[in-house]
Amino acid sequence: MIISIITATYNSGKTLRDTLDSVLRQTYSDYEHIIIDGASFCIRSTLKSTKRQIYH
Repeated sequence: MIISIITATYNSGKTLRDTLDSVLRQTYSDYEHIIIDGASFCIRSTLKSTKRQIYH
């Protein structure tokens, strides 16, 4: 069963990295992580550094 993790963010690049690291450390691997951003400026570099598939 796939689990959906939904994270809403706005101008929270500093804490988003901690959130992403926490999700990636989980032992359950059948999940999707959906990040909803309110058009903030600081999130792109954080997401690009995860080396995951990003949809705009």
